Amino acid sequence: MATVALTDKEVFQPRIVPLDDRHGWGFALLVVTTGTLFLRPADLVPELDKLPIYQCMIIACLIVSARTILKQLAKIQLNDQPITACLLLLLIAVGVSHLVHGFVWGARMSMMEFSKTIAFYLLVTGLLNTPRRLYLFTKFLTLAITFVAALALLDRFEL
Repeated sequence: MATVALTDKEVFQPRIVPLDDRHGWGFALLVVTTGTLFLRPADLVPELDKLPIYQCMIIACLIVSARTILKQLAKIQLNDQPITACLLLLLIAVGVSHLVHGFVWGARMSMMEFSKTIAFYLLVTGLLNTPRRLYLFTKFLTLAITFVAALALLDRFEL
């Protein structure tokens, strides 16, 4: 059994998290993007069916949060966050698995779909960097899931 001895300085030292999104626009767009992902406005308003709402929202969020995303993709940060490096390698593997069979269209489409997942992951890990933001995001997510569940129950009982 191994034990670790920590000094008081190591235990009680608060971790300082750099805040690139000082004005909160990236966080606000992340919340709206998550809302469009869960609440799906096109399901509620049929006229919005042809509009790529989620894609536009995530691109806007990526543009506003570009500094945060680029810092996460730096080589030093990728060494500290192996999950991010693994996701990027998985993106390459998705494309290669289709290209081996000569299915270029499938490689392009699969990589595009998976890159949306990676973009959302990078936004969440980059912008939810304070306890307050994590709390607000979790609270919003709970409300969105409750709303979707309530709509499903109302539909189930034909109300």
